[in-house]
Parts: sequence; structure tokens; C-alpha cells
Amino acid sequence: MNLFLFRYLFPRHRIGFVLALVLVVGAAGAYVYSTWRNRSVMADFYKPKILSVRVGGVMVYPRSNARPEVMAGLPVEVTCDAVAPGGKGDESYYVLQGEGAPVTAPGCAAKLVWNAHAGEPARLSVEYHVKDAAGGDRLVERREAVLQVVPQREFLRIHALEDDAQHRLETLTVPRAVVPYVDAALRLEGKADDYAVLFFVRKVGSLAPVLQVNVPPDNPRGFKPITAPLRRFRAWGDELIGYAAWPGGLEVRKSQQPPSIQVGNLDDTRQAFELIAGLFRAVDVPRVAEACLSLKETAGDRAVFQVKGVELETVRQLAYKGWLSEPIQVVRAEVAPQASTFEWHVE
Repeated sequence: MNLFLFRYLFPRHRIGFVLALVLVVGAAGAYVYSTWRNRSVMADFYKPKILSVRVGGVMVYPRSNARPEVMAGLPVEVTCDAVAPGGKGDESYYVLQGEGAPVTAPGCAAKLVWNAHAGEPARLSVEYHVKDAAGGDRLVERREAVLQVVPQREFLRIHALEDDAQHRLETLTVPRAVVPYVDAALRLEGKADDYAVLFFVRKVGSLAPVLQVNVPPDNPRGFKPITAPLRRFRAWGDELIGYAAWPGGLEVRKSQQPPSIQVGNLDDTRQAFELIAGLFRAVDVPRVAEACLSLKETAGDRAVFQVKGVELETVRQLAYKGWLSEPIQVVRAEVAPQASTFEWHVE
């Protein structure tokens, strides 16, 4: 094909027309595909299915190794969220089963009991059924989960530690600054807002626990105890409520790094310490601070406190119903901490 014939068959305006036609066809194809995909997604969205399962308010994730805990012999509510059937005349019902006989209910909610020995796994089954107008019964979905049975009791415990960068610490060898996370199963008098969790650090071999305080850099004398407000997150039973707590609470967690507690003084590397959490009435927090610490001196943005030698049993007497967690023993492994907000000395 010579140059003249090429220009005759494919003048510039024809090439532009062909390109425009290709773009239009491509755009139309993309629109058709997008519409088909959106309709497919929406059709799946309205398809009857189980969306979530909860045990005592705790989410049960499918294909997860995490095992939600249930207390032996204590009835706990199992619920689920599901997409309702869309067919005319269709009716749904659910079959929930723990250790005993299955429970059939029109709504996905039932109280189940597991009587297995503490420490043993337990199984949960949730079935979603739909009856159509013709009388047919169809199993839409079945969810199964493995739960962990624990003793039926109240408790307060430190269940996790993080560093200042909000990385979970997988071992009990820790830096100087850690953020403790507490969970509890309690029967409280009044509102959860009336209580606060305080934290104590005690060197192994010492009798006096050190109350952890927050020292403002611009005003060391304005120190305050580090408090963790209680937040309800689950129900263990009708009256036994599950709470979570961490320094500063939810508002601090959303906006900034939670305040950390100090594991020992600057020169206490490779020393063993015990971390303890205690539950106190909020109105008693100033009295606890006065009983445990006194400000000895300040130097710039640092504060030196005198620990008054109050033993752990005395702290227990100040706590609400004597609630102190079992001590967690850790080893301080940070060789050279970058900063120190306060030091302490024991009388």
C-alpha cells in the first residue's frame, strides 16, 4: 500500500472517528459491566444469610482461632444478626445449641449454658432456617464456633501489655514504659463511672508497691494518679458484667497515646517487677494517692517521689471490696530509657 492509498483510506478525520468510536464502545462496555457487577453485589447483599454471631456481646469471628470465654454453669445470651428472607410468605427461624438440647426461636436470641469443666473447649451451633409459603424448610446457613469454658467467678486481671508505640508485648520481658490493659467480671454497686482502676509497680523482694502517676512536663507538682475508667464490653450472665479498662480510657485512646506506667527507675534494668491493678471508688483516688506517695523534690520536668512504705495488704484495704489483680511478674530489659518523668524512693 503506497502513501497515497493509505491517506485516501485513512484520512485524519477518519482516524479520529475510529478512535472516538473505540472510546465510546469501551465506555459503554465499562458501564454495562459496572451495572451488572453492582446488581450482582446488591443481589448478594439482600440474600438471606447470617451476618454476625455474639456470645454475651462478644463477636464470634468465623475461621478464627480466638475462643470467646463462657463461665461454667452460667446462662449467657447468644444472639446473631441476619438478612431477612425477601420472598413473599417466607418466614425465618433459628436453632441455637450449646451443650444441652437445641433451642428453636423465631428470633436469633437464646440463653445457653455450658457445664463443661473449666479449661475445656465447648461448641456452639447457630442455624438459620427459612420456611416458604409452600411449606418447604430450607437451611440457609449454619455457623459453628469453639468457646472456652472458665470458672464461674468474679475477677480483675491484667490481660495484655503494650509498649509506647502501641505494639502488643508478646513476652514478659518489657521496656520501662508499658500500657496495661485490664478486663474484669464484676458485680458493682452503682454505675461503672463511680469506679477507677489504679496501677502499682513493685520490685520483687520489696514490700511497698509504687502507685503510678502522670507528671505534666510543664508542672511536675500537678501530678495525678494514672486512672483507667471502667467500660462495659460484655455480659457474662444476668448480673455478672464484663468490663475493660486502660489508662486514660476511650477518649485518650482515640486522640493520643494512652499514658504509660513506669517499670522501675532509670538504673533498674534487668530487674524483676510485679505489675498490679486495683479497683477503687473514684472518690477515694485522692486518698489513695496521699497514702502511697509524697512529692520529695522537682528538677526541671522531673519529679522525685517518696514512697511511704505502704504494703500491698494496706492498699488492698483501700480498694473496693479488696479488689487487686494477681501480680504479673515482668523483667525490665530496656538498657537506656530515653526519658524519665519521675523517680521514686522507698522510705
